[in-house]
Amino acid sequence: MPRRRRKRRQRLERQEQRQEATDAGVPVKEEAPAPEPTATGSGFSFSGAVGAILATVTLSASAVLFVIDEDGALVDALLLALSSLFFVPAIIVSLIPGNARRQSVLRITTIGCLGITVLLSLSVDNGILLLMMLPTALLAFGAGFIFQGSRSKA
Repeated sequence: MPRRRRKRRQRLERQEQRQEATDAGVPVKEEAPAPEPTATGSGFSFSGAVGAILATVTLSASAVLFVIDEDGALVDALLLALSSLFFVPAIIVSLIPGNARRQSVLRITTIGCLGITVLLSLSVDNGILLLMMLPTALLAFGAGFIFQGSRSKA
């Protein structure tokens, strides 16, 4: 429910309660409305955005290197290039302020990053595990998997 409607509904309910109380002859005690919880932070997930950008750049650069260096590695390069597109939604969601689905998109992207990393290490090269370690950690931090601190809701 939008904030404006909620405030209006609360105001109308208080007016109705006061009217009922004055009709019954009971003195009305004014109560201050409860303060709205304020949002902390800037509304951006910089660690999620940096992790997704770093993962995209890493996989794209690896795809270009496979095309340049090795003959006949076009299938591996295609796998790397397509898997780099998986991180584009995480970049977009991380940079839009006030997005309610940011944490769920970043969590799905983090889990996908782990899966992509394992599959690519089996099919392409084991070095991809080291290359994807930092982007995966940044995505996990942005998604709230690690170092949640006071933001933990569980």
